[in-house]
Amino acid sequence: MLADFQQALADIVASPPLCRAVRANAAVLRERYLLTDVEARRLADMARQAGMTCNCILYRANRLAPLALNFHDLSQALGDHLTPLVDEFWQRYPEAHANFLVECNRFGEFIRAKQADGLILTSEARQVFDREYLDLQLRLLATYTIL
Repeated sequence: MLADFQQALADIVASPPLCRAVRANAAVLRERYLLTDVEARRLADMARQAGMTCNCILYRANRLAPLALNFHDLSQALGDHLTPLVDEFWQRYPEAHANFLVECNRFGEFIRAKQADGLILTSEARQVFDREYLDLQLRLLATYTIL
């Protein structure tokens, strides 16, 4: 039960939609996790705390930082299309990889797969993605070579 409590807390922080769902109906917790009554109440109380919104923002900012640094020009070129792509990526990969380069490589693979499924990038976005993704792969390869 402690493991489920810890997982539920991590999931609430990582997922603003889950946090909102728990705020609206705490029973959502019991549907997903094996919790004691005390754990369920504590999690519901935490989800309702004003500071939880800040926790969610900080979590997302920490996940976005590597992408913004390594795919800076792509982020700019995608404009308003970046947010739905990042949200979908985070849903597909809910656990961030600790190595920023590996995490960004997963995002690059995600964008490639989206393109294969019909995502059409502007010519500018396609050019900067190809350049930044290649640069990322070279840096990732260099880390493997050094190791």
